[in-house]
Amino acid sequence: MDAEMVRMLQKQCASLDELAELYGSMEYTESMISCMILKFQILHFSRLYEDAQLVKERILEVLNSFGFEGLKKEYDSLLRNRTAHEKFIENYTLHMNRIQDVTAKSGIDWYRMLSEEQMNSKTMWSIKDFLELDFTIPPYSNTSEGQTY
Repeated sequence: MDAEMVRMLQKQCASLDELAELYGSMEYTESMISCMILKFQILHFSRLYEDAQLVKERILEVLNSFGFEGLKKEYDSLLRNRTAHEKFIENYTLHMNRIQDVTAKSGIDWYRMLSEEQMNSKTMWSIKDFLELDFTIPPYSNTSEGQTY
């Protein structure tokens, strides 16, 4: 991510701080925690790990002080380095590794660059004419009362 994107995300985090403060003042503690969880994920995604750690500590402090054992269990995985973007990267890496394994077993050179012809090839469709679909909604008819809507 570039610096401008990180600044924009930090600005969004400031809005989350304001919202969390508002929820806290109204004693909507679960909603306040949700804001902090989102802020934690954004900061972690932005690679602002020290700031994310401070938010994580605050989340745990609130969870412990209110005795939210259920929420603590729900957020445990996320707070132990299993954020959404980390799960995505892990799944993406596993997927790409599987593709690489299949291509290697099939004798395909994973690192070979495609030729100009391969890059600009045109798809040849076997179907020349596609069906025309009508997406209009027919009027609703209530046959028991003889009415059409």
